[in-house]
Amino acid sequence: MDVQKCLHVYLIEAGMSNMTFDDPTREKPSGVSIGEELYDLSVAELTQRLDLLRAEIVRVEAEIVNKKSTKDSANAVFKI
Repeated sequence: MDVQKCLHVYLIEAGMSNMTFDDPTREKPSGVSIGEELYDLSVAELTQRLDLLRAEIVRVEAEIVNKKSTKDSANAVFKI
């Protein structure tokens, strides 16, 4: 378990789950807003936007796989 997950568990157990802390490795938002007007963007800007959105889709899909794996592992441990 990584340090952030351990800290999160500790905060929950200590009743401080509403506390937040900065994650220096967290990616900054790309500036792409869903539903944003596209008319004024050039082909190059639209292509860049697509690349950013595709990368975000891959990142989110990877996190889903990670969370499912974690859940499956937890279910296996607590299976009676």
